[in-house]
This record gives sequence, C-alpha cells and structure tokens, in this order.
Amino acid sequence: MKKMITVLLCLGMMTGMVSGFTSCSVITEAVEDANGGDVTKVGVRDAYEITANAEYDPSQTVCCHIPAVDIPMVNTFEVNTEIYNTFYPMLPAIGETWSDKDIDGLHYACGRNEDVLSVLVELDLQSDDASKYYVYNISISSGSQISDSEVLAAYGMTREEFDQKVAETYRHILNTSEWIKSYAEQEGQDALDSLIGESTDAANLAKAVPFVNEDGQLCFAGGYCVPAASGYTHMTALLESGEQLPKLVCREHQK
Repeated sequence: MKKMITVLLCLGMMTGMVSGFTSCSVITEAVEDANGGDVTKVGVRDAYEITANAEYDPSQTVCCHIPAVDIPMVNTFEVNTEIYNTFYPMLPAIGETWSDKDIDGLHYACGRNEDVLSVLVELDLQSDDASKYYVYNISISSGSQISDSEVLAAYGMTREEFDQKVAETYRHILNTSEWIKSYAEQEGQDALDSLIGESTDAANLAKAVPFVNEDGQLCFAGGYCVPAASGYTHMTALLESGEQLPKLVCREHQK
C-alpha cells in the first residue's frame, strides 16, 4: 500500500542526497536475461510526463512525472496500476486547464538495497504549502509491495530500533532548530521538553515510513515534527547533522 506523509528524513550519516529524477535505475545482482548474459537493471521510468507553464504565473513551470517500475522478467502491473491511478486523475483532463486542478508539481526518486526497491513520490499542491510524500516499497524478486518490517529487515533492524532512531532524529532537529531555540528562550525549557514529547511519543513514531534512497541508505518519512509546522514544511534532513536536503525536482530543471 502507498503511504502518504509530509515530513521526510534520512537515517545515518550520508554523503548523498535524495534527489529527483525523470527516470532512475539501480543495478541488481547479475542475472542472465532470456538470451543469456547481461546484467539486469531495475528501472523506474516515466509512465506519463507533462510540463507546462503555470497559468497563475507564466514564469513558473509545472512539471509532473508519474513513475512506473520496470523489473525485467517480473510482473509489476499491480503496483504500476496503483501508482498511475493515484496520480493521473490529479492532472488536467481533455478540456480542462491547469487552473482547474490543484496540482503544482509531481516528481519522484528511487533507491535499492538488496531485494528492496523504493519509489518516493513528491506531490505539490497550489492549496497547500506542505509537500505530500508517497512511499512505495517493492520486492525486486516478486514485483509486489512489501511491509515496513521487510524493508527494515534488509538493514538488520527491528521496528523498535527504527523508532528509536526516528526519535533521536526528531530530538536532534528540535534541539538545533534556530526557531525552536528562540521559542525555548521565550517560553522556557519545560515548553521545549513538551514539544519534544509531542514529536517522540509512540503514536507519532508509529507513523514513520522507511524507504531506501538512491545511495542505498535507510530513510524515513515521518509523522509530525514541530518545525514542520513553523516554516519547515518541505523539510528533509540527515540524522546526524540535521542538514536540510533539497526538494525533488525534474532533472532538466536541476542546477
């Protein structure tokens, strides 16, 4: 099943970033094809793509890419149908204009670790400052979507250990955010502790969804972190440093 979330972070020290693609591919183990011998590539490509000038601001480009998973010799029809049916109705139909729809951008990235292929889709809406993220975790061997626990197993991690890492990340962000520091100075340490408690309680941690980034590193899209309600609605961050990562963008528009 797809998971929709609004905060995106990565676990562990990272040298790479989660970045957007119009297509992406990751090499699997060496597998012979039907004719005998090439290394098989697992790809995530455009099932549908449209780019146009935004009617509300002709200087802005609306760029939308719906991904499709391509695993040679494996049936991915079900997951591709779910992805397509989720996002295609959001795009203008024949006779409609961009002003008839709320969508303001749709981009994706992918990553792999062992048998796990992750597809991250970022949706931007005109009516909402916060990006929405959808995560699809797929078994390369079967082409089917897999559970959070199966993703974590690829890293030798239990859900309890994962939740602890998520909580550590939230604490780090809250303890280093300049906005939160200013808030704590005005309201006191008890107020800061309360904010940390809200972000790290069990119910909120259970909303964290694991996925794999393009460098094969374990990431998560979280439930609720206070800075996300205070100007960090597009927040993506590293575990150790708390450094924000860029939003997903079309490759042709990357600088």
